[in-house]
Amino acid sequence: MRRTAFAVVFAALLPFVAVQPALAKSKTESARRAAAAAKAKLAQVTAQVQAQQARSAAATQAASAARQRLRSAQVAEAEVEHHLAQVRASVHDIALRFYMSGITNAGTGNLAALDPAAAARADFLRSSALGLQSDVADELAATRQDLEAKRKAAESAAALAASRSRTAASALASLRASQAQQLRLVGATESSYLASLREDQLAARNTHYVRGAKISLTTVHGITVATSIADNLGRMLDAADADGYHFSGSGYRSSESQIALRRAHCGSSSYDVYDKPSSQCHPPTARPGTSMHEQGLAVDFSYNGSVINSHSNAGFQWLRGHAARYGFYNLPSEAWHWSVNGN
Repeated sequence: MRRTAFAVVFAALLPFVAVQPALAKSKTESARRAAAAAKAKLAQVTAQVQAQQARSAAATQAASAARQRLRSAQVAEAEVEHHLAQVRASVHDIALRFYMSGITNAGTGNLAALDPAAAARADFLRSSALGLQSDVADELAATRQDLEAKRKAAESAAALAASRSRTAASALASLRASQAQQLRLVGATESSYLASLREDQLAARNTHYVRGAKISLTTVHGITVATSIADNLGRMLDAADADGYHFSGSGYRSSESQIALRRAHCGSSSYDVYDKPSSQCHPPTARPGTSMHEQGLAVDFSYNGSVINSHSNAGFQWLRGHAARYGFYNLPSEAWHWSVNGN
C-alpha cells in the first residue's frame, strides 16, 4: 500500500520535474528571439539613418550651392547698379559741361562761329551725352532688371533649399534618436539573453555536484575537502610533517564564494564574473561552476604560512616530488593549486 502511494505521488510529480528544464529552455529561447528581433530592428533603423544621412548631406550641399548662387547674383546686381550710377553721373557731368561751354540747341550756325577745336569738343560732348552714354545706360538698366529677376529666383531657390535641408536634418535627428533607443533595447535584450543562458549553464554545471547530490565534506589539517579525497590528503600532509614540511591551505569553496572571488580578481561586470577568461584575472580565477574547488577536489596550498607562489618554493618542490602518489597534481600556471586532475 505504501509503495502504491509512493508510485502515485512520484507519477504526479514527474511531469512537473520534467517540465522545469523545458521551461528554463523556453525562457532562454524567448530571450534569444527577443535579442535577435532587436538586432534586426536596429539594423533596419541603422540602414534608414545611413540613407537619411546621404539625403541630408545632399540637401545641405544643395542649400550651400543655392546660397552661393544668390551671393553671386547679389554681387552682380550690385556691380551693375554701381556702374549705372557711374553712367548717370557721367551723363550729368557731360550735360553740365556742355551747358557751361555756352553751346545751345540754336543750330549748326552757331557751331560755325566757333574755332574747329571748340566745335569738335562740342560735337563730342553732344554725341556722348545724347548717344553713347544713353545706350550704355539703357543696356545697364536692362541688365539690372535681368539680374534682379535672377536674384529673386536665387532667393527663392536658397529659401527652398534651406527648408529642405532643415527638414532632412530634423528627419536625421529623429532617426538617430530612434537608433539610440534601439541600441539600448539591444543591450537590454542581449543582457537578458546572456543572463538566462548563464543561469542554464550554471544549473547544468552545478547539478551533479550541488543540486543533484550534496557534497560530503571532511576537514583534514584545517583544510576542508570532499570526503572522497580526505584520506589521501591527510596521509600526504602527515608525510610532509614527518619530513619537516608544514602545509596549510584552502579546499572546498561554495559557488557564492567563487563568484565573490571572481568579482575581486576579475571585475564587477557580468562579463567579468561569468565570461572573462580566467587567465585575464589577477590572480587567475576559474569561472563560477568550473572550479575544482566547488567540487571539493582541489587545494590551494600555503607553505610555512605563505602562499606557494613560485615553482622554486621549497614547499612546491616537496609537493612536486610526492603529491602524485597521493592523487594530487599541479596546475602549471598556479604553483599553489593542486587538484585530483591538475585542473
